[in-house]
Amino acid sequence: MKKTIYILLVLLSGNLAFATHEFYVSICDIQHNAEAATLEITLKVFTDDFEKALQEEFGEKLQLGTSQESPKTDEKVAAYLQKHLQILVNQKLDYSYHFLGKEVEINEMWCYLEIRGVSNIESIEVKNFLLTHVFPKQSNIVNIRANARLESLMLNKDKTSDRVEY
Repeated sequence: MKKTIYILLVLLSGNLAFATHEFYVSICDIQHNAEAATLEITLKVFTDDFEKALQEEFGEKLQLGTSQESPKTDEKVAAYLQKHLQILVNQKLDYSYHFLGKEVEINEMWCYLEIRGVSNIESIEVKNFLLTHVFPKQSNIVNIRANARLESLMLNKDKTSDRVEY
């Protein structure tokens, strides 16, 4: 299963640039930086899908990546992610992540997040229901690199959370 998810990740990461698509997927990479005691999180989504989800959530079109982008976009992206992507470290939700920023291209968008104060990891639980309220067939791939291991999770509308024990 892990190899299948990893192969899917590799194939999709280079192919997220299609202008139109019939599949709905996000890729979330979580990497533990033990030296800095942080979890570094990178999220890759289709720009148009994310724009639609934000519009449904906040009732306005934010014009992602354009000269007309709303000045409140980063604030709304951070709020959306905080609500729809939750990470429990060592069974604690009291770690909040910091939205570091985003990069938007025509078809793809990357969001960068960080959780500070994570010196050791015994378990990570990810609750990822990004875009599932808009796209019922949405798949959210989560790759976790910690304690010299790579673990991959496949989450969707029916299975919004999973856990990795170390």
